[in-house]
Amino acid sequence: MLYPVIQSLVRAVLVLGSWIRPWNSRWALRARLSPNVDIAHKVWMHGASLGECRMLLQVARRLPQCPIVLTTQKADAWEALRAEAPAHVQVAIAPWDHPNILKRWWSKGAPRALVLGESDLWPGWLAVCTRSHVPVSIVSARFSEKAWKRWQWFGLSLLRKRVCCVQMVWAQEPTDARIWKQLVSNDRVHCTGDWKWLAAVPNATEDEATWEERPVDVAFISLHLEEWLACKEAVAKMLEMGSSVVFVPRFPQQQVEWVQRFLQLGIRCVAWPKCEAGAISLVSTYGQVAEVLKYSRLVVQGGSLWIGGIHNYREALAAGVPVVYGPFVSFCGAELKRLSQRGVVHPVRELTELCIGREGRDIWAPGWFPWEERHNISAVLATEKARAEAAFEEFATWLSDSR
Repeated sequence: MLYPVIQSLVRAVLVLGSWIRPWNSRWALRARLSPNVDIAHKVWMHGASLGECRMLLQVARRLPQCPIVLTTQKADAWEALRAEAPAHVQVAIAPWDHPNILKRWWSKGAPRALVLGESDLWPGWLAVCTRSHVPVSIVSARFSEKAWKRWQWFGLSLLRKRVCCVQMVWAQEPTDARIWKQLVSNDRVHCTGDWKWLAAVPNATEDEATWEERPVDVAFISLHLEEWLACKEAVAKMLEMGSSVVFVPRFPQQQVEWVQRFLQLGIRCVAWPKCEAGAISLVSTYGQVAEVLKYSRLVVQGGSLWIGGIHNYREALAAGVPVVYGPFVSFCGAELKRLSQRGVVHPVRELTELCIGREGRDIWAPGWFPWEERHNISAVLATEKARAEAAFEEFATWLSDSR
C-alpha cells in the first residue's frame, strides 16, 4: 500500500534530519523518533498546534483526577505548553506515525483512551488503537471539504477502516458533522460548536475611559510574511495618522524579515513591550499574544489575508477585543458569519477599507465601530461557551464509561 511506503520514506528523512542540529532544535525530531513517555493507563490527548493544545488543556484542567499525556507536533508549542500545564498533565512531542516508533510508544502499556483535538488524524495511531482496543474520541472536530477531497484521492477506504475505533465525535459545525457521519455511524456524531470557547470568560466590558487608556490602537496577530502585500498600505496609513501598532508574527524566528520590510517603507520599529505612536512594536518571542491583547483596542487577525486561512480569533474576543478579518476564513466561515451578525467581528475585503480618526485613536470599518460593538462580546462569549460546556459534560461521561 502507498501509505506504509510514505511512512518509511518520511521516517528516513526524519532520521537524517535529526542529526542536523538546527532542524532537530526547530522540529524536535529525535523526540518524535524516540518517544520516552509512559502513557500506560493514562488518557492520551493530542493537538497539532498551540491553539488546539490549549483547548485540550482547558479540557484537562476539568479532569484533575485523571492522569493525562498531552502531545503536540511543534517544538515551540511544546515549550509553551510545559509552562502552562497543571501537575496531572505531562506534555510531550507526538511520536511519528510509524509502526516501530509506535511500538516503542506503547511499550509500557496502552493508554486508557486517545482524545484528538479538531482534525489531526494519523492512520497509524488509529490502527494501533484498534488493535489494542483503545477507545478514541475527537473533540471540537473539523473536517473541511478540502480535506475530504484529499482523503478521497489518497485513500478513503483506508480512512474508513482506521476510524472504526472512533467511538464519539463532537463536531464544530453542521458541515463538519455531515462529513463525519459518512465515516462513522450517525449516533456517534454530535454538533457542539468550537471547544476553544471553553476558555472564554464573559467579563464586564471596560468603561470608555479605561478603554481609551489602552495604548495599542491595533494589533496584527499571527501574521504570515505572505500577508505583507495585503497589509502594508493600511499599516503605513495607520502610522502616518499617529496610531500605535503592534505586530505579532506567526513565526517569531522571521523577525529579521519583518524588520527589513518595515524599513523598506521607512517604518520605524521598536521591541515589544515598548509602544510608540507612529512606530511598529514588534513581538519577537513566542506566547505573547495574551499579553498584547490586554493593551489592544482592535485586532486584525492573521491568516485571513492569504490562502492559509484565519487563525484563532477567539482569543482576542475572550480578551474583550473586537476583530477585523480578511477574505480567507478556511473552515470558520459559518461561525464568523454568526459572530459578524452580532457585531463582534467584521469582514473586510481589503484593510484599506479601515478608517482612522481622532489622530489615530479610532480605527473602524464603514458602518462598524469596534469601540461600540465591544459591548456585545460578553453576551456572545456566554452563548458560545454554554454550547462547549454542555459538550464537555457529554465527553466527561463518555470518558468515565470508557474505563
